[in-house]
Amino acid sequence: MGSRPGTYGYNLKLWDPTVLTGLDTFLAALATHIDGHPRFTQIATTESAIGDPVTSGEQEGGSAQRQHDRQLEVIRSMRRHFVQSLVVPA
Repeated sequence: MGSRPGTYGYNLKLWDPTVLTGLDTFLAALATHIDGHPRFTQIATTESAIGDPVTSGEQEGGSAQRQHDRQLEVIRSMRRHFVQSLVVPA
């Protein structure tokens, strides 16, 4: 890890089922609270963090393919919970 701030990317470890389940639970609670509010029109997600990863997923039991597959699962989860809002996979 370097000493320059702002040059490293962080992202959720989506290959970890505990993280994915927690994120789904969070999205469900968030949607219950704000989906359908007149001033809330869309929710978006990014494909990955900006910057160089601090650690490679392979070092921690993940893989790029598993991360990608789980990112698609997060988008599906967002669409499942946010039925009245536009979901934007950026």
